[in-house]
Amino acid sequence: MAAVPIAVGYVLARGGGVDAAAVAALSGGLLLAAARWPGVSLWAQAVLLVAAHGFAPDAGIAVKAGAAVALFELALRGRGRDLALGSTVLTIAYVILEIWYRTPGSVPLFYRLLLLVALPALLGGYLANLRRRVAVAERNAVLSAQAARRAERVQIARDLHDIVAHHVSAILVRVGMARHLPELGSAQTTELLTDIHGTADSALRDLHDLMNVLREDGSPESSGATLAGDRPLPELIETMVEQARRAGLHAECEIDAALAGLDGVRRLVLHRTVQEGITNAVKHAGPGATVTVLARVTGNGAVQVRIDNNTRATHPAGGGGFGLTGMRERLSTVGGDLHYGPLGTGWRLSASIAPRPAT
Repeated sequence: MAAVPIAVGYVLARGGGVDAAAVAALSGGLLLAAARWPGVSLWAQAVLLVAAHGFAPDAGIAVKAGAAVALFELALRGRGRDLALGSTVLTIAYVILEIWYRTPGSVPLFYRLLLLVALPALLGGYLANLRRRVAVAERNAVLSAQAARRAERVQIARDLHDIVAHHVSAILVRVGMARHLPELGSAQTTELLTDIHGTADSALRDLHDLMNVLREDGSPESSGATLAGDRPLPELIETMVEQARRAGLHAECEIDAALAGLDGVRRLVLHRTVQEGITNAVKHAGPGATVTVLARVTGNGAVQVRIDNNTRATHPAGGGGFGLTGMRERLSTVGGDLHYGPLGTGWRLSASIAPRPAT
């Protein structure tokens, strides 16, 4: 809106007449239209530029400035085809002026095109590209934040599943066994209640540890150090095997002492993998089944885990449940893989974890 009085004032200050002031006012008014119709405004400015040199030469500079601003506005919108067409139209207008209205001592056509066509187009294009890059960066930042939140939710879901499913399954199996016994003596009742109380207490402590991780940075390193506890990994696995025995399984284990030297992340992944495998055996194999747990470190630093049971019941035959999906996702973060399927009359779950990369 300021372009109208500025253009008129400039023309009048240079001694232009009413016709020149009117042309300048019209050029300034066209800049208002450029905000909504930049292409139409530029075409009109080009026509007005040629007409002004024929009927009101004193308004020529004001119209040239208006045409340059209109071209800049068009370039700022980032429309490549419209910008090329508009620049061509404005260039043709200056060529016409050079042919029809050239006066001795006037600025050469090359410099006019450079200053009044190329410069506004390049500046507007640069700012438009900068705007696009900022918009893309902001959009990527939003997508990254959303992906991070999704990853955090998946991580929390995995940990909650691992903790709750393992301990609650053990409690349900123990209570289910007790319900099918004709009668329990006081010693057996005390043993049963003590076992259930210990399992529930372990579940609460694991949940408390998980809450502590979530209140901190939530990084895999802190999660591995906290959720797996301070006890050596072989001892943790033996404790899980002992819980399986109390749930009615004939559980055997062969645990490599070298597992105690695993780093926090691989330690947590292995801990949860064995925990989920034993939990599945407790739920699906049923009391009286034989379960064998093998976990060892190979010569190149990789870790291998195998959990076998001799009774096959309702194991998932397709992609598996959430627990198996969570195991596969956890193992993939440390370069591992997961395989499971029937083995004779039973079931085998095997997993591997890649060696820790050299630093």
